[in-house]
Amino acid sequence: MENHDFLESGEVARLIPVIADSRREQRVASVFLATISAVPDLAGVLLQSVGVRLGKRSVLDTYTEVVLKGQKNSKDRPDGLIVVSSGSRTWRALVEAKIGSASLDDEQVGRYLQAARENGIEAVVTLSNQFVARPDHSPVNASKLLTKKVNLFHWSWKMILTEAVLLQTRGAVGNPDQAFILREFVRFISHDSIGVAGFDRMPNQWKDTVTLVKSGGTIPKSSMEATEIVSAWHQEVRDLGLRMSQHLAANVDVKLSRAHSSDAELRLKDDCLKLSSDNRLEVEYDVPNAASNLTVKVDLVSQTIRVGMELDAPQDKQKSSARINWLLRQLKSTKSEQIFVRITWPSRAPDTVCRLSELRDDPSSVVGNAPLAPKRFEVFLLSDNARRFSGRNTFIEELEQVVPEFYDDVGQHLVRWVPKPPKPVAKAERAEKDKEITVPPQDEAARIDSPAELPRLQPGNQHSVLLEIPQFLRRVVKGTDEK
Repeated sequence: MENHDFLESGEVARLIPVIADSRREQRVASVFLATISAVPDLAGVLLQSVGVRLGKRSVLDTYTEVVLKGQKNSKDRPDGLIVVSSGSRTWRALVEAKIGSASLDDEQVGRYLQAARENGIEAVVTLSNQFVARPDHSPVNASKLLTKKVNLFHWSWKMILTEAVLLQTRGAVGNPDQAFILREFVRFISHDSIGVAGFDRMPNQWKDTVTLVKSGGTIPKSSMEATEIVSAWHQEVRDLGLRMSQHLAANVDVKLSRAHSSDAELRLKDDCLKLSSDNRLEVEYDVPNAASNLTVKVDLVSQTIRVGMELDAPQDKQKSSARINWLLRQLKSTKSEQIFVRITWPSRAPDTVCRLSELRDDPSSVVGNAPLAPKRFEVFLLSDNARRFSGRNTFIEELEQVVPEFYDDVGQHLVRWVPKPPKPVAKAERAEKDKEITVPPQDEAARIDSPAELPRLQPGNQHSVLLEIPQFLRRVVKGTDEK
């Protein structure tokens, strides 16, 4: 604990802590903190998400049972401390952990922010089963005066588990001892007894709100119902992104606008407005190397979940049938009757929507003799189980089933159209073109006096060709034959 003048006491985080079972949060926090101090690859990923770079010469120390100097209330002891030393620079963060269904307490986290500010500590990191879109967003309603001086970050346990699983799946940890610790950490934190859980239910207002909207009612944008539902939706889409990341062994992130990335409150406000005006919840995922972003749209009026991806039609094919066959070839193994295709046409022609099976069986019966070729395709899965949609738990279950199902059946097979690179001109063709623009000898050009000989010249204002000068414009030069 040397060189930490702001601490009264603290213990090095232990991988196998001697802590009573009743203090489950402190035990899980100790195992986590000890793991990141022993596995730099995991620590590097997590710290990078909060803007801290862990270099080769950086030293990472983690502590539990932390007591700050001058701290009088023993109930407000942080669960841990992270210290990163890189040369002369040091970054420190107090850690507060909750497990199971326990939520972070706004007032308690506020007191930790105040204590960090008074002791020159750079950040407070919270851990819980609550979800946020980005680590610099927080489920805690903290004072902006405190967060001006001290950064507030949040890691969900599911996010930590996902990053550990990704490292393990990719074999990214080369050191065998560190790889063993990582495997044991994943096994430990995945066990049901630990209390790490995903988002599993919408708020109490969900069923009544769905019924209200279906009957023609509206949700006021500033109502408690709108705020609770959108907040829950934001947690679920983050959890779903983490599930997809584990499913694909790749980072699947929620795609946010720049404004929403920097301001979680603005995102909440805008999505409450969309829910109120359109009766819809939406999210867009960035899947690495996929043909397009994956979109999820929840419609409370029709009580449907729509999961889809969009593709531009190939521009090197001129016929409608050729463009449609290009899409069908990519989906030849897709058999689900829940998969639909929306065809967008040029100009103001209305879109065409049909089942994939219908388009595959008889494309001409769907598009007819359309004079224009398709401009864009959207392939989507439509889940319209109203009974499951209105249930707080079953809605989440249905959503977490149809999204990976769509990607497995459709998303992984789609390939965006890319223009082909230009091909080199054949030698014979290039020689012929060079011959066509050969400049005639000057004496031969001077002999052209009659219109009969004009077709031999290249048409147009080509600078490489000598244009004939009309006879009446020719100058008479003194000293020549004409006198």
